[in-house]
Amino acid sequence: MKPLRYFLPLLVFALLPLSSQAEVSTFQFSNEVALNMVRGEIPAPIETTRFQSDAVSGSLKVDPADISKTIGTVKVDLKAIQSHTFSDSVKNSKQTEHMLNWFEIGPEVDAATREKNRWATFKINKVTATGASTKGERDEIGIPHIHFVNAEGDLTIHGITAKKTVPLMVVIYEITGKRYEGAKRVAMITTKKPLR
Repeated sequence: MKPLRYFLPLLVFALLPLSSQAEVSTFQFSNEVALNMVRGEIPAPIETTRFQSDAVSGSLKVDPADISKTIGTVKVDLKAIQSHTFSDSVKNSKQTEHMLNWFEIGPEVDAATREKNRWATFKINKVTATGASTKGERDEIGIPHIHFVNAEGDLTIHGITAKKTVPLMVVIYEITGKRYEGAKRVAMITTKKPLR
């Protein structure tokens, strides 16, 4: 199996139901709510394989008053990865098949091994602010509260866990408009640098 060197930009979009009145908010997210995306690269001497997966899910517990209390888990279903290395869709399809076998989640692998290797997870254990939080101007969603942080946690891919730190921009909207009616808060999280 080729070594996975990068997890590139992660975008997570989560809605918090209005029914949660506690200051600490739990954001559940999946692509049923909005488009979440992870992009990755597998460098090699001849060509760098580029792929993406929109099968991103998880849960984050956030205290907007103290962002350092944030914990949670982001999961990526590697079974849903798609190559986008080439402009030729047939080549991308073939490379996707090869990647699934590299990750031991392809059809050539038994079902138990496929399920064991299927998920890449990043468990966030600690968050540290890296700059001052700011409150933006009201827009069509609401009032954005912008936080720049480092998230420290455990990245697990293919049964191997490593300690990782990734810089994030976390934007928490206090909903004021009708665009997300039924929600009290919306969170949008993006990585600022690759998670290697």
